[in-house]
Amino acid sequence: MKGPSFLKGRSVTNCSRALMAPEFWEKYDCSRAAEPHECHRPSRPLGSILLARSALALILLALLSTFTVAETGADVYKTRCSACHGATGAGDTMLGRNLKIRPLASDDVQKQSDDELATVIGKGRNKMPPYDRKLSKDQIAEVVKYIRSLKKY
Repeated sequence: MKGPSFLKGRSVTNCSRALMAPEFWEKYDCSRAAEPHECHRPSRPLGSILLARSALALILLALLSTFTVAETGADVYKTRCSACHGATGAGDTMLGRNLKIRPLASDDVQKQSDDELATVIGKGRNKMPPYDRKLSKDQIAEVVKYIRSLKKY
């Protein structure tokens, strides 16, 4: 019996035969191949291989997402806060001006305790959304430290 058309002129090796389902090879006489098949591993359907790789990828993704990369307060501020509060904390963005945001270096903001600032960041205030589910307590503490560094001398 002849092999499949895609094997025309090619020899069947251990690797290619091990990857094909056994039902496929039962139809063809591969005894004339350059290297007879000697692998006795049971073949697995392609679907189970893809499913196993997908499951492994999901597990790795879940594990990697639980680890937070150490970000500085400035990094978190830049990604989460600067759209409204501005790069320098002055509230000089279009959103900041429309929402009438106080500058973070102002005495009104700087006189608040670290816990009060952390509560505002975590729970939100007025139009500011809460970040307690988006940021860890450590990240919020780092942002508070960064806000302290904006104080004018």
